[in-house]
Amino acid sequence: MNHTASPQSEFLRGSKECSPMLIGLLPWALILGMQGGQKGMSWREMLLMTGMNCAGGSEFAAVNLWANPLPIMLIATGTVMINSRHILMGAAIAPYMRDMPLKKAMPALFWR
Repeated sequence: MNHTASPQSEFLRGSKECSPMLIGLLPWALILGMQGGQKGMSWREMLLMTGMNCAGGSEFAAVNLWANPLPIMLIATGTVMINSRHILMGAAIAPYMRDMPLKKAMPALFWR
């Protein structure tokens, strides 16, 4: 008999399996949120920034550079410089992903 899981059950299963990692990320999220609050950022701005940036260290740099007027080029340059480490990481894992199909490699690279 072939059982296919529903999207809801798969979501719940994934949430349950990820929860230990989320507990470990909670202190970092609280620190980032407090720093954003001290800079006058709303929770919506923090949510938008973390959703668009998605790269830990550069999020802390962006919050620390937050000022009025907003130095967009400085924040963007800092983000690019901090995240350039992924170029080296990509070069290091490239030999292991050489034979992986593109439709599997792209999500794996996106989500690191």
